[in-house]
Amino acid sequence: MNSIKLENNFYTISFFPIKMFQRDLVKLYKTTKILKLIESIGMRLFGLTTIKIHKFFIPELLFILKSFPNNKYSRLISEIENKTWFKNTLVSSNTNSLNLNNITKNMDFTLKNYQLDFIKTYVDKKNKYLLNGYILAFEQGLGKTLTALSLMESLSKDCVIIIAPKSTLNNVWSNEIDTFFRKKQNIYVVNDSKPTNSKFYIFNYESLDKIKDVFKYLKTKKNIGLIVDESHNFLHINSLRTKNLLHIRSLLNINDLLLMSGTPIKALGSEMIPILKLLDPMFDDDATDIFKKALGLNTTLATQILKNRMGMLMHRKMKHEVLNLPPKEEKILKIKIPNSDKYVIDNIQKDIIKFVEERTQYYLKNKKEYEKEFNEVIEFLKEKLNNDKDFLRYLTIINKLKEFGYNAKNKELVIDTKWANDYEKNILYKILTSELKKKFLNSKSVVKYVNLKIRGEVLGKLLVYLRAKMTSDMISHSNILNIINEAKKKTVIFTSFVESVEACDYYLKLNKLKPILIYGKTSNNIRQNLLLFKNNEESNPIVATMQTLSTGVTLTEANTVIFLNKPWRHTEYQQASDRVHRIGQDTNVYIYTMSLDTGLKPNLSDKMEDIMNWSKNMFDGIIGLNNTKVKI
Repeated sequence: MNSIKLENNFYTISFFPIKMFQRDLVKLYKTTKILKLIESIGMRLFGLTTIKIHKFFIPELLFILKSFPNNKYSRLISEIENKTWFKNTLVSSNTNSLNLNNITKNMDFTLKNYQLDFIKTYVDKKNKYLLNGYILAFEQGLGKTLTALSLMESLSKDCVIIIAPKSTLNNVWSNEIDTFFRKKQNIYVVNDSKPTNSKFYIFNYESLDKIKDVFKYLKTKKNIGLIVDESHNFLHINSLRTKNLLHIRSLLNINDLLLMSGTPIKALGSEMIPILKLLDPMFDDDATDIFKKALGLNTTLATQILKNRMGMLMHRKMKHEVLNLPPKEEKILKIKIPNSDKYVIDNIQKDIIKFVEERTQYYLKNKKEYEKEFNEVIEFLKEKLNNDKDFLRYLTIINKLKEFGYNAKNKELVIDTKWANDYEKNILYKILTSELKKKFLNSKSVVKYVNLKIRGEVLGKLLVYLRAKMTSDMISHSNILNIINEAKKKTVIFTSFVESVEACDYYLKLNKLKPILIYGKTSNNIRQNLLLFKNNEESNPIVATMQTLSTGVTLTEANTVIFLNKPWRHTEYQQASDRVHRIGQDTNVYIYTMSLDTGLKPNLSDKMEDIMNWSKNMFDGIIGLNNTKVKI
């Protein structure tokens, strides 16, 4: 029988069959790296030992043990299930905190069965897994907004903070609250109303620091709910918006936290870290470190474990399961243009090689000027920081980079470089004057690792420029005018590029149409522009960047979507398409994606993923990123 004890957030489990466990891992999953989840702390005897495992990872350990055939670990599984916090998940949870009568009493609509099912599941899973909240992962267009508001009402919240994309603050959230509550609600919308004692406080991602303006009201609230709309925009733990969100969570008495997203995680296991930090109180710094080591891996087992953990955190529902929407037809528009050869892969490779040579020569020519600027900043910092140990470590790393160059295969150097970059952002930037900071930003990447800077310029400037130019060149040679004019309802046009928004605007106006532009320059007028699109028959089409309009809004006045370029990720394509194909759509939906036609020659349009991977590998070889450095 195993002895299982909890101390300082770690369980110790005696008589653990470590040799057999390791052998089974190799046999079934071809890896032992997942053993980083546990630590042997006792002497091994007959293949048995005492292990230590962080309490957060008990579900992961159980998942692995249950994956082996023939129930060979059944006794150990039973011991762990019944002697750890996991036993709480095996019994019915207490749902007394739920008051569904509040919805019918205070709100003027009837929940659909799948929406009601989510509310009940939220309370059940939150209680069972000891969570701070949960993920509402309905596919786009299933009424997440009303479901979220209904949840908070059924939990009898006296205050709800809503964090959402800028385009949805009034057009979606404030409007839905006004429409579906029987009585007028007190609503504070950041930058749009005066700070006041309200029930609903609505912020956009970039304004989270302004919560201080209403903090005197929020700190008096006893029962606060927090809704994060399109929470996939908070997947990077070091981003300012994610740090602000975590700070808000720590400051206030938030009893329930709801993350809303049709795509709660896009690709990487590391994207789960902010989610876990928000939702699971067991996910402390120790658990974070173990997670990175054990599950930040591209292995079959790691993927399955992450999937299992997401199943504990979210409620997923797809449109085809619960709705009878009109059909959606997706088509590729193959477009020929006179200057198509410049976008053929062979020619782009030549452009990249030429660009690398030119940039290398440029940095060689200006090397002394960059070093002069950088050294000026360093001398200023030396006076301010004197013998500060972190600053001395920073200087050591810089000297190492200058002498040996950046080497992605040197794990210690990679870790040191990341630390140095974080130290610059979190400490050094705050010390520098505006003039010195400008010089520092201009020179540091050239002095530290010119190779990475050149590669970044290729990927972030040259290839993006070529793709934007190609997209703009295709517009006047496409048949989008016919598509717009023949559509039964209105049309929404998406692109990744500002230049293409403006090129499309020029072309449409030249042909007597009255497009509405929704992108960075017009972002302050999103609500007015959407109302114009809905109410003015002549205002058609919308031309928008995906970043500005692909989430959070309903555009069922349209039944046609045109992508001027293929989005970077399929999730972006799906989110943008679902602005039109959702509840309220009563007409067949048509989705068109423009693609350059160069016959049998692969081009930038249909080979974007290949060219990005190729260019990265090519630069590693050309400028010696993994082995040597460009000498300047």
